[in-house]
Amino acid sequence: MIILLIYGSNLSPLIALLIAIKSYIKGKRLDRISISVLALVTISFTADLSSYFFALVFGSNYWIINCYFILEIALTGFLFGFILNHKIIITLYILISLGFATLNTVVGFHYYHGEFLAISGLLSIIMCCLSLNSLYQNESNLYIENVPTFWYVVGLLTYFSGALFSFILSSDILKQQHLHFEYSWAFHNIANILKNLLFAIGLWKVRAAV
Repeated sequence: MIILLIYGSNLSPLIALLIAIKSYIKGKRLDRISISVLALVTISFTADLSSYFFALVFGSNYWIINCYFILEIALTGFLFGFILNHKIIITLYILISLGFATLNTVVGFHYYHGEFLAISGLLSIIMCCLSLNSLYQNESNLYIENVPTFWYVVGLLTYFSGALFSFILSSDILKQQHLHFEYSWAFHNIANILKNLLFAIGLWKVRAAV
């Protein structure tokens, strides 16, 4: 079961990527919100495969994970900024991303900074709630489930809500034995799988709507 969660988490972005590739082949264009989501999925897939390889070969993948989170924070800021139409949100997330990069430069890229990620994740949960409220107030489509952005936001909300506990408890989780560590990290893997599946639904809605 744990092996399935690990491989499922690493390979879950493939569905969204295949949908986007098929749309591109057919000449269909994505809006800037969908492009931000696609960038998140692509970076996530690349980082997951790279970190898995480095963990197997070199025994440590923290520097890849931290580099990924630097990019994830910035891209998430662009996504929320586009959804809520506020440049200040993009600026805020870029500053947080730069802050995380600075933390890694000073302390080291070979450490897991769960407390920082928990604070960033909590902010993103708040942004998800604001985004959903904005969608319900401003969306003209009565069937909100047909709106791709709805699925993107639900995907992010699912991910950050599930991963938040892993971020908060990361110090204790990382001290556990290997098997216990994998079971404790299952929340993050499940949240990541659900996020990528919901992103895939959103990209499919774009494809179906065009």
